[in-house]
Amino acid sequence: MRGATPIGWASDAGQSETLAFLTDHASDGPNFRDKTEQPADDGKAAVDLTFNTARDRIFREPNMQIQERPSGSVRLHKMLAHALGYAILVASANSDLNAQLPSAAAVDGVFAEFNTRGSVGCALGVARNGELLYKKGYGYANLDWDIPITPTTVFYVGSVSKQFTAAAIALLSQQGKLDLDADVREYVPEMPLRSPIVTARHLIHHTSGVRDMYRVMSENGLTTWNRFSREEALALLAEQDLDFLPGARYQYSNGGYFLLSIIVERVSGKPLKDFANEEIFQPLGMNDTHFHDDPVHIVKRRAMSYMPLDSGGYYQSYQSNFALPGAGGLYSTVEDLLKWDQNFLRHTVGGAELQTTIHTFGRLNSGEELDYAFAIGRSRHRGLPVLGHTGSFMGFKAYYARFPDQRFSVWVLCNMGEIVPEQLGLEVAALYLSNEMTPTRPERPARP
Repeated sequence: MRGATPIGWASDAGQSETLAFLTDHASDGPNFRDKTEQPADDGKAAVDLTFNTARDRIFREPNMQIQERPSGSVRLHKMLAHALGYAILVASANSDLNAQLPSAAAVDGVFAEFNTRGSVGCALGVARNGELLYKKGYGYANLDWDIPITPTTVFYVGSVSKQFTAAAIALLSQQGKLDLDADVREYVPEMPLRSPIVTARHLIHHTSGVRDMYRVMSENGLTTWNRFSREEALALLAEQDLDFLPGARYQYSNGGYFLLSIIVERVSGKPLKDFANEEIFQPLGMNDTHFHDDPVHIVKRRAMSYMPLDSGGYYQSYQSNFALPGAGGLYSTVEDLLKWDQNFLRHTVGGAELQTTIHTFGRLNSGEELDYAFAIGRSRHRGLPVLGHTGSFMGFKAYYARFPDQRFSVWVLCNMGEIVPEQLGLEVAALYLSNEMTPTRPERPARP
């Protein structure tokens, strides 16, 4: 687990002294600079291993043995010997990593269509082992003012929000304040009595039978362009019959995740926005991330969203009056999502217990295991396991994916409703992981 103390780390005074020496002199040479702005370009190494990453490789390498000198040796000799071996291994590690990195031009080429003035676009983040490899913005965040997209542009991330709603529920369960398998009426008595009962676990895995909120709104002549309060939404859902018995099958439901946001508020005594901020965002340093429950809340550096016109160009599709978090509602940036990605490895929030919980996949009454955990979907791409989620709402699109075996992640945030960020993200992943992916099938030549 990243962030844990490597075996033998504190037991060897010489290793500790060497690290102190190297930390103090981390900027003395190129091998100790943390350059994460772009991949290797034109054959030159532009991304070095960070000090921590290289350190972990040394002290976790099973064949790496540092022999103690006789007790009468001069301490400086030992420090210098450790430093020399460390520097050699770091240089070797950097060489291996840089040899696998695509050029900046190759990565940027995936987003080439947005490199024109007046274009919508996306922000990209790429990480491995929790360390940022690449971040960049393409296109414009605001077409009125020609404001470019950058890694600090704040995007609405759609249903990627569900990962944070589910994590909030898991944390409350971990704190002993919530029973995932209790009747939801214990927390939301406005919901009708059901038999069998609907539980928070059903809501998390989309097996509750609760209808999709946007579908119910549409059937009742309500649109997301108008203000719609949480109380009105809850009352509307409470009136609906279930689509099927809880646990009988999987059916994606934004209504279920809206109810989870109500549960967070009832159990914690705080709105989801405040609970997530205190328990997740602030501990991780995600200072540009929030659940949007106030339609008039000003968001610095926010991207606007668009849809294409048949005649060419775009129209603005952002719906500022809609602010019901839970199923969606999260605003974030490429840089903040790196910190969320790091928590999967470092367990800063919730510890290992949270990771076990949120990676528990749902099961139907039949015993069939689903490919959906706590808003973490499971799939495969070119032979590699992938964990992630997509988002799409109000002209915003998002994709966040982790390749757990490779400890590699990619996320793409976009501001136009017809962009397919999943396709873009997987193209970027293929540039970094091509040697580990199964080959794509060659295209058959066209028949004459």
